[in-house]
Amino acid sequence: MDAEPLSIGALPVAVLPLRGESGQGLLLRASRANALSLGMLYRLAGGDLSADPTHLITSLACLANVSHRWLEHHAILEESDGGRRRWKFLGHRWTASISLRRNRPQVCPECLIETKYCRAVWDVTGYVVCPAHGLLQNTCAHCGAEITWRRPALTVCRCRWMFGRSQTSAPVPAIVNAWSQWVANRAAASASAPGAIPGGEGEIGLLPRWIHGLNVDAAFQIVFALGLRSAQHERISTTSTVAMRSPDEIAQIIERGIERGRVLDDLSAPALAGLDGWIYEQGIERLARRAVDVADRTFAGTLQHALHRSNYRCQTTGRKPSMYQPDLFEECFDG
Repeated sequence: MDAEPLSIGALPVAVLPLRGESGQGLLLRASRANALSLGMLYRLAGGDLSADPTHLITSLACLANVSHRWLEHHAILEESDGGRRRWKFLGHRWTASISLRRNRPQVCPECLIETKYCRAVWDVTGYVVCPAHGLLQNTCAHCGAEITWRRPALTVCRCRWMFGRSQTSAPVPAIVNAWSQWVANRAAASASAPGAIPGGEGEIGLLPRWIHGLNVDAAFQIVFALGLRSAQHERISTTSTVAMRSPDEIAQIIERGIERGRVLDDLSAPALAGLDGWIYEQGIERLARRAVDVADRTFAGTLQHALHRSNYRCQTTGRKPSMYQPDLFEECFDG
């Protein structure tokens, strides 16, 4: 059982929040600056963010000597809404556990070497490309283990190997670069003003029009549903939909999803017929029920209705829609 938070003040060595920094990253910097492990910092605060974020956020902010408001905005906080799990992060509400990399961080090793801090946007699953250095990484190049927040230092793996510069890799597709740029802009924008996103020209112009009216959480869920299948009519298990994937795997799903999703700018039956056997409809149905933002929920509901109306499976292949258990799917999708 978690201990009660101790009546202590700020740690002796203070660290200042940096522009766009991850809340969890700052806590790791603060703990190491004071010769503590991140686990010890949480124990001093009284527990773990997943146990009681409302209770702990004040203690953690006090220990790290940062404002409560800043840490609440930049850390991923779980909340309950009528028994349904949601998360708050960067001023937005997120309904799918796969949309955020809460305990499975990804990093740009070269940015860590150069700047010594973690970007908050790295905590967003759909953000997979550093504009300066290419694909993010979620595993150690030395030992192969997944990178974790409970590591000795920002730039050091649990195996004690210091992150090095990225190995030469294949060029990132322009669509994936454009998507990651859009995610960064949208995540930084006001949650109530999806239309006021900078960067409508250039690479972001490569994206379908419908994406620009949605929040990151909803857009990612739709792109994920569109790109999850690598083969037509591929069988998809519930477990595979919630498994946290590597940045490279997510990039492949995003590329497929956006290419297939171009037809959603025209929700006509002939256009949707081309998605026969490709789209993972359960993800769309869930989003139509669970999306927080009205625009997100409306678009998902319209898409769901258009898919049912076109009845494209029966028209093109005679196949019946796949059967599944909505309650089981929803429980697993919430993590």
